[in-house]
Amino acid sequence: MLLLALCLLRWPGASVAAQCERAPPHAQPTDVHYKLSVAGDPDFFLPGELYIVSVQGVDSGQGPTPFGSFAIWSEIVENDEKTNITKVVNSHSLGTFQAYDAQTKPHENCKTAVDNATAHPKTEVQVIWSAPTIAVDSCVRLCARATQTEGSRSSVLARKLCPAPVTATLSRQPPIVEPCCACDEAKYEVTFEGLWSRNTHPREFPPEGARAHFGDVIGASHNAQYRVWQEGRVASMGLRRLADDGTTTALEKELKAESDRIRTIIKARGISWQQVAGAGMPSTFAVFRVDARHHLVSLAAKIAPSPDWIVGVSALELCNANCTWRRAAILPLYPYDAGTDNGLSYMSRRSPTIPQAPVRALRPEWPRDARSPFYSSTGEMRPIARLRLSRLRLYEKSCDLTEVIGEQIPENVMNNGGACATHAWGPWGACSVSCGEGRAARQRHYVWPAKAKADACRVSLTEYRTCRGPRMHCRVQSEYEPDPAESSGPCAVSPWSEWSPCSGCGVRARTRHYLAPRAHKRCHVGFRARTVMSQAMPCDAGPCLRPGDPKNATNFDWFYVEKSKSDCIITPWGSWSPCSARCGRGKRIRTRLYVSQDAQVQQELTRRLLTNWNQRFAELQNIELPFENVTSEDPKLESQVLEHLDRCQFTLTQQEALCDGEDINCENETVSEEICKLPMSVGPCRGYEERWFYDSSRGHCEPFGFTGCGGNANNFRNRDTCARMCNTTNVTITSSLIEASTKRVKPTPSTDDNEVMQNDAPPPVLFPMRVGGSGRRRL
Repeated sequence: MLLLALCLLRWPGASVAAQCERAPPHAQPTDVHYKLSVAGDPDFFLPGELYIVSVQGVDSGQGPTPFGSFAIWSEIVENDEKTNITKVVNSHSLGTFQAYDAQTKPHENCKTAVDNATAHPKTEVQVIWSAPTIAVDSCVRLCARATQTEGSRSSVLARKLCPAPVTATLSRQPPIVEPCCACDEAKYEVTFEGLWSRNTHPREFPPEGARAHFGDVIGASHNAQYRVWQEGRVASMGLRRLADDGTTTALEKELKAESDRIRTIIKARGISWQQVAGAGMPSTFAVFRVDARHHLVSLAAKIAPSPDWIVGVSALELCNANCTWRRAAILPLYPYDAGTDNGLSYMSRRSPTIPQAPVRALRPEWPRDARSPFYSSTGEMRPIARLRLSRLRLYEKSCDLTEVIGEQIPENVMNNGGACATHAWGPWGACSVSCGEGRAARQRHYVWPAKAKADACRVSLTEYRTCRGPRMHCRVQSEYEPDPAESSGPCAVSPWSEWSPCSGCGVRARTRHYLAPRAHKRCHVGFRARTVMSQAMPCDAGPCLRPGDPKNATNFDWFYVEKSKSDCIITPWGSWSPCSARCGRGKRIRTRLYVSQDAQVQQELTRRLLTNWNQRFAELQNIELPFENVTSEDPKLESQVLEHLDRCQFTLTQQEALCDGEDINCENETVSEEICKLPMSVGPCRGYEERWFYDSSRGHCEPFGFTGCGGNANNFRNRDTCARMCNTTNVTITSSLIEASTKRVKPTPSTDDNEVMQNDAPPPVLFPMRVGGSGRRRL
């Protein structure tokens, strides 16, 4: 039988591990038969953290080498083999093992070990190791002993882990560095890892029917004067909505209102109940940027189900005191009570806190009630999630140290003939932004730079003043992609390119591409065909007079066309359509028509464009329209129409912009009785997002997996919204949500500062639609 043993080498003389095996000093993580690994491949461990340890058979050409039994335990590494110092070690300092499945049971002779529970051959085994809850200053080794059959020679494997050097993150965050003196800007990737499951947090864990999950993650990089949320403060309305039902719309609105204090709004998809219940460590990620003014990051996500509990980090400092940016950070996350509900357990009934209490950390000693899943008389508490931050890129920026901190340094005596004398101020520079509020700077210099350096002069050499860009308003920069592309696998997509310069076409563009050769044809189909590969945004350099050469066109040249050449005439832009969302965030579109001298061609072109726009607007509203054949019965006319579409394919006829519905927070939304009677419809795409529908036969709301498109209007983002919409007879009929209608939805106010996001491909062959005339649009 194959014998497998995992161990953490112990101090000499450790009584608790006296009957536990140990691996020889030369043991390695891999040999020709087996491989020992730790999920995430860490070099350090955090006290109380959970780690998945696995041993696998190496593929020798005939499949992985199997094994039949194993034993796993923990010991401390010897710091000095030449010393004979005996240290007392207890089970708390060695950590504990938990069974991952039915193949493992507690070891009979070694308290900190588990061993084989079944005799059948296996090619992989996994266990959960909970790192010591008390701080230790010695490294540990994970080891494995494997024997293919009883009596045969064993393979011994070992892997060392050391205590994480940044122990401050366990009890407190690094101090805020204000002012931050880093000149460069930095781009980070933040990964939110869920550690909450029935295996890791078994106490009062929600029943399977409650579908335990993490809500969408939202946050921002911001300056030191602003807080998205903070322990000890009363939660804002946006945070309250996040804590109560997991919706991020209100908090995102609050962040946008603080655009002068925020650099990037951060959003990431939540972790679904299937991921929480499945094997492995579920995670989600986003990217953001920081600079010397906006050097803190805050994030939060709803723990569901729960009364009002969130998990996250507030005002995490990324700027180092030596004027550099942190390369990486790992932070265990613990739950917080948002102070809006009195519930004590995951499944507590609604009990609003009046008046609202401050945000407070949930700890083993608070609340002191045995019903709390975090209550513990021993003071032990495991993190519920983990945050990993990794610096992706630095953006070099030339600056003097005094540019950042000069405003806060008292000036010495100027122009007195001393070493710190300066010349007069230079002229004011250009405003730092092209839209909204920015700042302009002017500089001066020392008369004798060498003397000033020798005397350590600290005179302010840069002065700032507030200014406004050519455009009065602009939206908050956000690198969040509502539908992020795949970052790994055969259909992985590259990061976005930098925005192109504004060079006379009135548009800046950026692109991305599939990483694998010839992957576009294989991957850009089905739901992936919706993946945006190019984006464009207006700029102020003026319109183009003609489109690019189709022979040499790139995949975003067609964005540049604002005034077509003579053989591709177009109408002026129409007004913006109503917002596609009745409440919350949606999109609006605006369109223009091709113009042809031939009346029949004109009618066909108009019909196809109107059909395409209706299809797109219906798609934005999650309405399914029936397919119709658009081909003309006249072959000659069809040929002329296709020739016109091909010739004008680089002329833009449709633009989309983000918008907010009339009811931003979806508090006053009403639906018709017919909608609540519609059957569940998951849609035709391949994505997954948990939604709720009203089951009229049972009289209550049920969850289902929405694929991301299609479906019908009996589709709600959470259970509370579903119940509010359908558990009432006072509903209004909204026929446009049941089927496509010629009725126009009441428009929401349009704005010139919409974020224009054009499609990433020329208009496709369109579907037919019967219209009353060439000048009528059906949206």
